[in-house]
Amino acid sequence: MNTKRKPIIHNLGINGQVSKELVQQVKQPEVKRQIQAANVILVTIGGNDLFQKGKTLLEYDHEAITVSQKNFLGNLHEIFKDINKVNDKATILLLGLYNPFIDLDEDFDTNRIVRDWNNETAEVVALYENAIFVPTFDLFQLSVNEYLYSDKFHPNKKGYRLIADRVAPLIKWEDVER
Repeated sequence: MNTKRKPIIHNLGINGQVSKELVQQVKQPEVKRQIQAANVILVTIGGNDLFQKGKTLLEYDHEAITVSQKNFLGNLHEIFKDINKVNDKATILLLGLYNPFIDLDEDFDTNRIVRDWNNETAEVVALYENAIFVPTFDLFQLSVNEYLYSDKFHPNKKGYRLIADRVAPLIKWEDVER
């Protein structure tokens, strides 16, 4: 194992992005070029589709969530297909969702919603040979506020460390060095 070569990392994430926007992003020539050169692709998408800036929690509407989920899963298929058209050798790691609103939800409805969302997402990911669903729900479950940034939605440094520790064992150095 040659660990002298430092991995090259490109962060193409966009705050507030929803899956429909990522569908368009992976079609852009520069993004396709970077996908083609990648050995490992880490995807974090879905939180904005589900939570809609907290609207899901404030205005719980099961039917609206079901529609959002259906649209998200369709977009996820398109994203994975487009990535695989450009590079079917790269390992795709899709991060599951955690529940940033766990402490605000006395009935734990959001827990059920997020778990269902993750289960459906994992089923889509399982259809792609080079893709892995990486759960994060459990990492934040017992002390969510300890791991959230001041916006109470995104992880803070400790939260990202938990996620990194979950992702790191899934990345093989052979993948990085290829």
